[in-house]
Amino acid sequence: MKALRVAIDGRHFARRSTGMSGYAVNLIRALPHARPDLEMLLLYDHGATVPLERSRWVKVGGPQYLWKQLGVPRALAANHADLFHATSGGVPLFSPRPVVATILDLLVEVGPRWFPTRVRFQVSATTRLAAARADALIAISESTKKDLVDRYRVRPEKITVIPCGVEDRFRPDIGEEERARVRQAYGLERPYVLYVGSLFRWRNLARLVQAHANLLSRGIEIDLVLAGRDIWGNSDAPAQVAESGTANQVHFLGYVANEDLPALYAGAEVFAYPSLHEGFGIPPLEAMASGVPVVVSNAASLPEVVGDAGITVDPNSVEELTEGLTKAICDSTVRARMKAGGIERASRFDWSSVAALTASVYDRYS
Repeated sequence: MKALRVAIDGRHFARRSTGMSGYAVNLIRALPHARPDLEMLLLYDHGATVPLERSRWVKVGGPQYLWKQLGVPRALAANHADLFHATSGGVPLFSPRPVVATILDLLVEVGPRWFPTRVRFQVSATTRLAAARADALIAISESTKKDLVDRYRVRPEKITVIPCGVEDRFRPDIGEEERARVRQAYGLERPYVLYVGSLFRWRNLARLVQAHANLLSRGIEIDLVLAGRDIWGNSDAPAQVAESGTANQVHFLGYVANEDLPALYAGAEVFAYPSLHEGFGIPPLEAMASGVPVVVSNAASLPEVVGDAGITVDPNSVEELTEGLTKAICDSTVRARMKAGGIERASRFDWSSVAALTASVYDRYS
Protein backbone atom coordinates (compact mmCIF):
# COMPACT_ATOMS: atom_id res chain seq x y z
CA MET A 1 0.00 0.00 0.00
CA LYS A 2 1.41 3.38 -1.06
CA ALA A 3 2.25 5.84 1.72
CA LEU A 4 -0.14 8.79 1.87
CA ARG A 5 0.64 12.46 2.41
CA VAL A 6 -2.52 14.17 3.61
CA ALA A 7 -2.85 17.92 4.12
CA ILE A 8 -5.23 19.07 6.87
CA ASP A 9 -6.11 22.48 8.28
CA GLY A 10 -4.08 22.62 11.50
CA ARG A 11 -5.38 26.00 12.67
CA HIS A 12 -7.87 24.25 14.96
CA PHE A 13 -5.07 23.58 17.45
CA ALA A 14 -4.88 27.32 18.13
CA ARG A 15 -8.61 27.67 18.78
CA ARG A 16 -10.81 27.02 21.76
CA SER A 17 -12.13 23.50 21.85
CA THR A 18 -15.62 23.47 20.32
CA GLY A 19 -17.47 20.94 18.20
CA MET A 20 -15.72 21.91 14.97
CA SER A 21 -12.19 22.28 16.33
CA GLY A 22 -12.59 19.33 18.72
CA TYR A 23 -13.44 17.06 15.80
CA ALA A 24 -10.35 18.14 13.85
CA VAL A 25 -7.93 17.96 16.78
CA ASN A 26 -9.05 14.51 17.95
CA LEU A 27 -8.99 13.12 14.42
CA ILE A 28 -5.50 14.47 13.72
CA ARG A 29 -4.16 13.00 16.96
CA ALA A 30 -5.66 9.57 16.21
CA LEU A 31 -4.78 9.25 12.51
CA PRO A 32 -1.09 8.21 12.91
CA HIS A 33 -2.16 5.16 14.93
CA ALA A 34 -4.80 4.18 12.37
CA ARG A 35 -2.50 4.44 9.36
CA PRO A 36 1.21 4.06 10.31
CA ASP A 37 2.46 5.10 6.87
CA LEU A 38 0.41 8.30 6.85
CA GLU A 39 2.22 11.63 6.77
CA MET A 40 0.21 14.69 7.72
CA LEU A 41 0.90 18.19 6.50
CA LEU A 42 -0.71 20.53 9.03
CA LEU A 43 -1.44 23.83 7.33
CA TYR A 44 -1.53 27.00 9.43
CA ASP A 45 -1.24 30.75 9.01
CA HIS A 46 0.40 32.11 12.18
CA GLY A 47 1.07 31.42 15.85
CA ALA A 48 2.69 28.56 17.72
CA THR A 49 2.52 24.91 16.71
CA VAL A 50 2.53 21.71 18.77
CA PRO A 51 4.66 18.63 18.10
CA LEU A 52 2.60 15.76 16.71
CA GLU A 53 3.51 12.28 15.59
CA ARG A 54 4.37 11.89 11.88
CA SER A 55 3.25 15.43 11.13
CA ARG A 56 4.90 18.43 9.56
CA TRP A 57 3.64 21.97 10.05
CA VAL A 58 3.46 24.04 6.88
CA LYS A 59 2.99 27.79 7.14
CA VAL A 60 0.62 29.08 4.47
CA GLY A 61 0.26 32.76 3.67
CA GLY A 62 -2.64 34.65 2.13
CA PRO A 63 -5.54 36.91 3.15
CA GLN A 64 -7.68 35.40 5.91
CA TYR A 65 -10.88 35.15 3.86
CA LEU A 66 -9.06 33.77 0.81
CA TRP A 67 -6.69 31.48 2.72
CA LYS A 68 -8.31 28.25 1.53
CA GLN A 69 -8.88 29.59 -1.98
CA LEU A 70 -5.38 30.94 -2.67
CA GLY A 71 -2.93 29.69 -0.06
CA VAL A 72 -4.05 26.09 0.37
CA PRO A 73 -3.94 25.06 -3.34
CA ARG A 74 -0.40 26.46 -3.64
CA ALA A 75 0.66 24.59 -0.48
CA LEU A 76 -0.83 21.31 -1.75
CA ALA A 77 1.19 21.50 -4.96
CA ALA A 78 4.42 22.80 -3.41
CA ASN A 79 4.47 20.10 -0.72
CA HIS A 80 3.40 17.22 -2.99
CA ALA A 81 0.30 16.36 -0.97
CA ASP A 82 -1.78 13.41 -2.16
CA LEU A 83 -5.04 14.94 -0.95
CA PHE A 84 -6.57 17.66 1.22
CA HIS A 85 -8.99 16.85 4.02
CA ALA A 86 -11.22 19.81 4.88
CA THR A 87 -12.38 18.87 8.36
CA SER A 88 -14.85 21.75 8.71
CA GLY A 89 -16.44 21.92 5.27
CA GLY A 90 -14.63 24.81 3.57
CA VAL A 91 -12.79 23.69 0.43
CA PRO A 92 -10.84 25.43 -2.36
CA LEU A 93 -12.87 26.16 -5.46
CA PHE A 94 -10.00 24.79 -7.53
CA SER A 95 -7.60 22.23 -6.07
CA PRO A 96 -4.59 20.51 -7.66
CA ARG A 97 -5.24 17.46 -5.48
CA PRO A 98 -8.33 15.42 -4.53
CA VAL A 99 -10.39 16.84 -1.68
CA VAL A 100 -12.18 15.00 1.13
CA ALA A 101 -14.59 17.19 3.12
CA THR A 102 -16.28 16.48 6.43
CA ILE A 103 -19.77 17.95 6.71
CA LEU A 104 -20.72 18.39 10.34
CA ASP A 105 -24.28 19.56 9.78
CA LEU A 106 -26.67 21.47 7.54
CA LEU A 107 -28.11 23.60 10.33
CA VAL A 108 -27.93 26.71 8.18
CA GLU A 109 -30.36 25.14 5.71
CA VAL A 110 -32.62 23.51 8.32
CA GLY A 111 -33.03 26.70 10.39
CA PRO A 112 -31.69 29.80 8.61
CA ARG A 113 -33.52 32.00 11.15
CA TRP A 114 -31.12 30.77 13.83
CA PHE A 115 -28.15 32.49 12.18
CA PRO A 116 -27.14 36.16 11.88
CA THR A 117 -27.49 37.22 8.24
CA ARG A 118 -23.76 37.49 7.43
CA VAL A 119 -22.98 34.16 9.09
CA ARG A 120 -25.91 32.48 7.33
CA PHE A 121 -24.74 33.46 3.85
CA GLN A 122 -21.10 32.61 4.58
CA VAL A 123 -21.80 29.17 6.07
CA SER A 124 -24.33 28.26 3.39
CA ALA A 125 -21.94 29.24 0.59
CA THR A 126 -18.97 27.30 1.99
CA THR A 127 -21.05 24.20 2.78
CA ARG A 128 -22.65 24.14 -0.66
CA LEU A 129 -19.23 24.55 -2.27
CA ALA A 130 -17.83 21.65 -0.25
CA ALA A 131 -20.76 19.40 -1.13
CA ALA A 132 -20.37 20.20 -4.82
CA ARG A 133 -16.58 20.33 -5.26
CA ALA A 134 -15.20 17.72 -2.86
CA ASP A 135 -14.33 14.36 -4.36
CA ALA A 136 -15.63 12.53 -1.28
CA LEU A 137 -17.75 13.60 1.67
CA ILE A 138 -17.74 12.37 5.25
CA ALA A 139 -21.00 12.93 7.18
CA ILE A 140 -20.84 12.54 10.95
CA SER A 141 -24.31 10.99 11.18
CA GLU A 142 -26.97 9.32 9.06
CA SER A 143 -29.07 12.41 9.75
CA THR A 144 -26.47 14.68 8.15
CA LYS A 145 -26.17 12.32 5.18
CA LYS A 146 -29.94 12.48 4.72
CA ASP A 147 -29.81 16.29 4.82
CA LEU A 148 -27.07 16.31 2.17
CA VAL A 149 -29.08 14.05 -0.11
CA ASP A 150 -32.42 15.78 0.45
CA ARG A 151 -31.30 19.42 0.49
CA TYR A 152 -28.23 19.46 -1.78
CA ARG A 153 -29.07 16.47 -3.98
CA VAL A 154 -25.69 14.89 -3.27
CA ARG A 155 -25.32 11.35 -4.62
CA PRO A 156 -25.53 8.94 -1.64
CA GLU A 157 -22.51 6.96 -2.84
CA LYS A 158 -20.34 10.08 -2.52
CA ILE A 159 -21.01 10.15 1.25
CA THR A 160 -19.44 7.98 3.95
CA VAL A 161 -21.00 8.15 7.40
CA ILE A 162 -18.39 8.17 10.18
CA PRO A 163 -19.72 9.07 13.66
CA CYS A 164 -17.61 11.08 16.09
CA GLY A 165 -15.80 9.66 19.11
CA VAL A 166 -15.51 10.51 22.77
CA GLU A 167 -12.26 11.23 24.59
CA ASP A 168 -11.28 8.76 27.31
CA ARG A 169 -10.81 11.60 29.83
CA PHE A 170 -14.60 11.60 30.24
CA ARG A 171 -15.28 8.80 32.71
CA PRO A 172 -17.43 8.11 35.79
CA ASP A 173 -14.60 7.64 38.29
CA ILE A 174 -13.51 11.28 38.61
CA GLY A 175 -12.42 11.68 42.24
CA GLU A 176 -14.42 13.68 44.78
CA GLU A 177 -11.51 16.04 45.36
CA GLU A 178 -11.48 17.05 41.70
CA ARG A 179 -15.28 17.36 41.62
CA ALA A 180 -15.17 19.59 44.69
CA ARG A 181 -12.48 21.77 43.13
CA VAL A 182 -14.61 22.38 40.05
CA ARG A 183 -17.79 22.99 42.04
CA GLN A 184 -15.98 25.58 44.12
CA ALA A 185 -14.38 27.21 41.07
CA TYR A 186 -17.77 27.79 39.46
CA GLY A 187 -19.81 28.45 42.61
CA LEU A 188 -21.95 25.30 42.37
CA GLU A 189 -23.28 24.52 45.83
CA ARG A 190 -26.40 22.53 44.96
CA PRO A 191 -27.17 19.52 42.72
CA TYR A 192 -27.46 20.58 39.09
CA VAL A 193 -28.85 19.84 35.66
CA LEU A 194 -26.03 20.37 33.17
CA TYR A 195 -25.97 21.64 29.61
CA VAL A 196 -22.67 21.96 27.70
CA GLY A 197 -22.34 23.73 24.36
CA SER A 198 -22.52 27.15 22.76
CA LEU A 199 -25.75 29.01 23.52
CA PHE A 200 -27.08 28.90 19.98
CA ARG A 201 -30.81 29.36 19.41
CA TRP A 202 -31.28 25.87 17.94
CA ARG A 203 -30.12 24.44 21.26
CA ASN A 204 -33.60 25.30 22.56
CA LEU A 205 -32.37 26.62 25.90
CA ALA A 206 -35.38 28.85 26.57
CA ARG A 207 -37.51 25.71 26.85
CA LEU A 208 -34.87 24.09 29.05
CA VAL A 209 -35.08 27.12 31.37
CA GLN A 210 -38.85 26.72 31.45
CA ALA A 211 -38.55 23.01 32.24
CA HIS A 212 -36.11 23.81 35.04
CA ALA A 213 -38.60 26.30 36.49
CA ASN A 214 -41.19 23.51 36.40
CA LEU A 215 -38.85 21.24 38.37
CA LEU A 216 -38.50 23.92 41.05
CA SER A 217 -42.28 24.34 41.21
CA ARG A 218 -42.55 20.58 41.83
CA GLY A 219 -40.26 20.91 44.83
CA ILE A 220 -37.21 19.43 43.10
CA GLU A 221 -34.42 21.63 44.43
CA ILE A 222 -31.86 21.59 41.66
CA ASP A 223 -29.87 24.23 39.81
CA LEU A 224 -29.43 24.62 36.07
CA VAL A 225 -25.87 25.02 34.76
CA LEU A 226 -25.34 26.31 31.22
CA ALA A 227 -21.70 25.86 30.22
CA GLY A 228 -20.86 27.58 26.95
CA ARG A 229 -20.51 30.93 25.22
CA ASP A 230 -23.20 33.07 23.62
CA ILE A 231 -21.02 33.48 20.54
CA TRP A 232 -23.40 35.65 18.51
CA GLY A 233 -24.98 37.45 21.46
CA ASN A 234 -28.52 36.43 20.48
CA SER A 235 -29.35 33.66 22.96
CA ASP A 236 -32.89 33.80 24.32
CA ALA A 237 -31.96 31.92 27.51
CA PRO A 238 -31.14 35.00 29.70
CA ALA A 239 -34.50 36.63 28.91
CA GLN A 240 -36.31 33.39 29.76
CA VAL A 241 -34.44 33.15 33.06
CA ALA A 242 -35.53 36.69 33.94
CA GLU A 243 -39.14 35.89 33.01
CA SER A 244 -39.09 32.66 35.01
CA GLY A 245 -37.65 34.33 38.11
CA THR A 246 -35.03 31.59 38.50
CA ALA A 247 -31.85 33.68 38.27
CA ASN A 248 -30.63 32.53 41.69
CA GLN A 249 -30.62 28.92 40.52
CA VAL A 250 -29.32 29.28 36.97
CA HIS A 251 -25.59 29.53 36.34
CA PHE A 252 -24.19 30.89 33.06
CA LEU A 253 -20.61 29.66 33.16
CA GLY A 254 -19.44 30.85 29.75
CA TYR A 255 -16.55 28.91 28.22
CA VAL A 256 -15.36 26.17 30.58
CA ALA A 257 -11.68 25.21 30.50
CA ASN A 258 -10.97 21.78 29.02
CA GLU A 259 -9.40 20.53 32.23
CA ASP A 260 -12.56 21.32 34.21
CA LEU A 261 -15.07 19.62 31.92
CA PRO A 262 -14.70 15.98 33.04
CA ALA A 263 -15.45 16.81 36.69
CA LEU A 264 -18.26 19.19 35.69
CA TYR A 265 -19.93 16.36 33.77
CA ALA A 266 -19.30 13.72 36.41
CA GLY A 267 -20.80 15.92 39.14
CA ALA A 268 -24.12 16.50 37.36
CA GLU A 269 -27.37 14.82 38.39
CA VAL A 270 -28.55 14.77 34.80
CA PHE A 271 -27.42 16.13 31.45
CA ALA A 272 -29.95 17.92 29.22
CA TYR A 273 -29.61 18.58 25.48
CA PRO A 274 -33.01 19.54 24.01
CA SER A 275 -31.61 20.71 20.66
CA LEU A 276 -33.95 21.28 17.73
CA HIS A 277 -31.35 19.91 15.29
CA GLU A 278 -27.81 18.51 15.52
CA GLY A 279 -25.29 17.12 13.08
CA PHE A 280 -24.14 14.71 15.79
CA GLY A 281 -24.07 15.85 19.42
CA ILE A 282 -20.79 15.13 21.20
CA PRO A 283 -21.80 16.57 24.62
CA PRO A 284 -24.46 13.88 25.29
CA LEU A 285 -21.82 11.28 24.43
CA GLU A 286 -19.37 12.87 26.88
CA ALA A 287 -22.08 12.88 29.56
CA MET A 288 -22.88 9.20 29.02
CA ALA A 289 -19.20 8.31 29.20
CA SER A 290 -19.14 10.19 32.52
CA GLY A 291 -21.90 7.98 33.93
CA VAL A 292 -24.53 10.74 33.89
CA PRO A 293 -28.17 10.15 32.82
CA VAL A 294 -29.01 12.08 29.66
CA VAL A 295 -32.24 13.66 28.43
CA VAL A 296 -32.07 14.74 24.80
CA SER A 297 -34.45 15.69 22.03
CA ASN A 298 -35.75 13.10 19.60
CA ALA A 299 -34.68 15.28 16.66
CA ALA A 300 -32.15 14.70 13.87
CA SER A 301 -29.01 12.79 14.93
CA LEU A 302 -29.49 12.67 18.70
CA PRO A 303 -31.37 9.33 18.79
CA GLU A 304 -28.45 7.88 16.79
CA VAL A 305 -26.07 8.99 19.52
CA VAL A 306 -27.92 7.96 22.68
CA GLY A 307 -29.80 4.92 21.37
CA ASP A 308 -31.88 3.42 24.17
CA ALA A 309 -29.42 4.56 26.85
CA GLY A 310 -31.05 7.97 27.31
CA ILE A 311 -34.47 9.57 27.51
CA THR A 312 -35.59 11.24 24.28
CA VAL A 313 -38.30 13.91 24.25
CA ASP A 314 -40.11 16.18 21.83
CA PRO A 315 -37.95 19.35 21.87
CA ASN A 316 -41.03 21.50 21.25
CA SER A 317 -42.77 20.24 24.39
CA VAL A 318 -41.73 21.82 27.69
CA GLU A 319 -43.96 19.31 29.44
CA GLU A 320 -42.19 16.30 27.88
CA LEU A 321 -38.82 17.81 28.73
CA THR A 322 -39.95 18.41 32.32
CA GLU A 323 -41.20 14.83 32.66
CA GLY A 324 -38.00 13.41 31.19
CA LEU A 325 -35.83 15.41 33.59
CA THR A 326 -38.05 14.49 36.55
CA LYS A 327 -37.71 10.78 35.77
CA ALA A 328 -33.94 11.03 35.27
CA ILE A 329 -33.54 12.86 38.60
CA CYS A 330 -36.04 11.13 40.85
CA ASP A 331 -36.44 7.52 39.66
CA SER A 332 -33.52 5.56 41.11
CA THR A 333 -34.20 2.51 38.94
CA VAL A 334 -34.20 4.58 35.77
CA ARG A 335 -31.06 6.41 36.89
CA ALA A 336 -29.15 3.18 37.50
CA ARG A 337 -30.20 1.77 34.14
CA MET A 338 -29.27 4.95 32.30
CA LYS A 339 -25.87 5.25 33.98
CA ALA A 340 -24.87 1.69 33.08
CA GLY A 341 -26.40 1.88 29.63
CA GLY A 342 -24.81 5.24 28.90
CA ILE A 343 -21.31 4.07 29.78
CA GLU A 344 -21.72 1.00 27.57
CA ARG A 345 -23.20 3.05 24.73
CA ALA A 346 -20.42 5.65 24.84
CA SER A 347 -17.76 2.93 24.69
CA ARG A 348 -18.83 2.20 21.11
CA PHE A 349 -17.67 5.65 19.97
CA ASP A 350 -13.90 6.09 20.01
CA TRP A 351 -11.54 8.27 18.01
CA SER A 352 -9.33 5.36 16.96
CA SER A 353 -12.29 3.88 15.06
CA VAL A 354 -13.10 7.29 13.58
CA ALA A 355 -9.50 7.61 12.36
CA ALA A 356 -9.44 4.09 10.89
CA LEU A 357 -12.67 4.67 8.96
CA THR A 358 -11.42 8.07 7.78
CA ALA A 359 -8.16 6.54 6.58
CA SER A 360 -10.20 4.05 4.56
CA VAL A 361 -11.70 7.01 2.69
CA TYR A 362 -8.17 8.32 2.03
CA ASP A 363 -7.19 4.93 0.66
CA ARG A 364 -9.31 5.60 -2.43
CA TYR A 365 -6.60 8.06 -3.51
CA SER A 366 -3.49 6.00 -2.69
